[in-house]
Amino acid sequence: MTLYDYMIFTQSIFGRITSGMVKDRAKSELQNKLLKARIFVPVEAFFSFILFVATAVFSIITIMGFAFISVLAGGIYATSIGIALGMGFVAALIGGSIVYIFPTFMGMKTKTGVETGLPFALSFMAIMASSGLPPRKIFEAVARLETASKLGLGGEGTLIYRDLEILGSDLVTALKDASKRKVSPLFSGVLEGLVTTIHSGANLSSYLEAESKSFMTLRSGTIKSYINALVMISEVYLSTLVVFPLILIVMLVVMTSIGGGDIGGTNPETIIPVLVYLMIPAAGAMVMFWLDSVSPG
Repeated sequence: MTLYDYMIFTQSIFGRITSGMVKDRAKSELQNKLLKARIFVPVEAFFSFILFVATAVFSIITIMGFAFISVLAGGIYATSIGIALGMGFVAALIGGSIVYIFPTFMGMKTKTGVETGLPFALSFMAIMASSGLPPRKIFEAVARLETASKLGLGGEGTLIYRDLEILGSDLVTALKDASKRKVSPLFSGVLEGLVTTIHSGANLSSYLEAESKSFMTLRSGTIKSYINALVMISEVYLSTLVVFPLILIVMLVVMTSIGGGDIGGTNPETIIPVLVYLMIPAAGAMVMFWLDSVSPG
């Protein structure tokens, strides 16, 4: 079973509870978030999955926490039950919150994918338009290349072609619907311009070529800015996560060898393993995660 299958399955369990949880306006906004994240399930199914995760986490953490506390306390006490329930509630809140913000995170990833592939997709579309291919066929070609992972528009090209072929929308309606999803402000602007070009009967190839050159220039500037930021980050990384920890470790080793006192009530022999196996790797992982999140693709 896939994640989507689990979501639909949980809807059959919690559907009655979640059906009235979201108002129509908030439901529409959340459905759009799910669409941006490429999670093609109803809002009720998504909320049912959140409730399922929260319930499962609450049950597991409460039982494990109660057993652990009872072993430590040497018996079963009312306090142990209260602490275990509190641990389960906090864990359920964290687990449910992580699932809830997951579509937002995936939507940001989709936005990056769209904006990364947009200059190249527009260039390809301009070439196709200059050869006399109608817009409908152009989006069919884009969808086929996306499916083959040879061209990236974050899946938007495939969704537009789906609206045309499966849902029976006309081209202008499909483009307007894609623009309303607001996956990327840049992409929405391109689609609005495309609709205007089609309505006015202007030269589609010229419009796509001009947009392609504009976004190529924009992407070039973005990459240069990112490279300059990487140079600065690398210098900070070397000084704070390479040189400084080495100096600190040497100092701690020397203090241990000469029988130096504790640091903040902690023995240097205890600090070194924590520094080497926990703090430095955790700081490095945070830096790598941050670099991946700000990367232009």
